[in-house]
Amino acid sequence: MEQIEEFCVINCIGGAKTNEYFFLQFEKVKAQKLARKIHDYIWNESGYQDIQDAGTKDGIGYKRVRKPKFATLSIQRQRHFILHFGKKVERLGLSIQEDIDKILSRNFHRPDYEIEEYPHEAYIRLEWVDKFEQIKPYIDLAFNLR
Repeated sequence: MEQIEEFCVINCIGGAKTNEYFFLQFEKVKAQKLARKIHDYIWNESGYQDIQDAGTKDGIGYKRVRKPKFATLSIQRQRHFILHFGKKVERLGLSIQEDIDKILSRNFHRPDYEIEEYPHEAYIRLEWVDKFEQIKPYIDLAFNLR
């Protein structure tokens, strides 16, 4: 009976979606581990003082108190990590996306409408990341620019 209860909790049957539910939505074990590492870093290791859950429905969102989201572990649009940089009109996400793509040696494909609609965002496929340290500076940058 305990295994059934645990299965129901992890898979959110009859209840709210847990962080573990979202971690398990990433298809590769490598991506699941990195999602947990990102979450642990933001909440416990970063030293960020004013963090709160952003109440994201399709993933786990992170925001500063009284500020917009700076990061999202998203299960939408290819299951990826989204970093939000500054204001939409500044279009910082587009240039930062180029930097991230170079570091990861992979280009994240963005449809034209996403480039226009979300120019302040950069996307990371977690299974493309070899070491957390590759993306850590970008998490800090997103936090500081929001």
